[in-house]
Amino acid sequence: MILQPSITKSRIFIPEWMENKDANTDDQIRIHYRPVTVKIKERIFPREFTFGKGADGEMTPSMAIKIDRKKYLDELVTKIENLGYISEDGIEIKVTSVAQLFEGPVEFDTLIDEIYAFFSELVTSRINEKN
Repeated sequence: MILQPSITKSRIFIPEWMENKDANTDDQIRIHYRPVTVKIKERIFPREFTFGKGADGEMTPSMAIKIDRKKYLDELVTKIENLGYISEDGIEIKVTSVAQLFEGPVEFDTLIDEIYAFFSELVTSRINEKN
């Protein structure tokens, strides 16, 4: 079977953070991201399986998932547009990468949460499609 891949195009997410969606289209913060692949999903959604003895003496499996917001964003975000802040020195800092986003002011934390939630839903929905 030959499938038409869904991994050929870069995609854009426009967050709602700070009324961004109501802004002029040219001024909106845009998060460019790569499509999810199996390889990316395995890196950002690591699962650790362990086995323990249940009350009945039977071995039962359990799964632990470690969530790392920065790792999620690092794997998926290719570019950030129209985001910046003024530093304590009065210098305008443009944010174009995940590293810069995480180095930014604490006010970016809610933006990071929104981007993470979007990607988490994207990854989870792809997992659930197969079940």
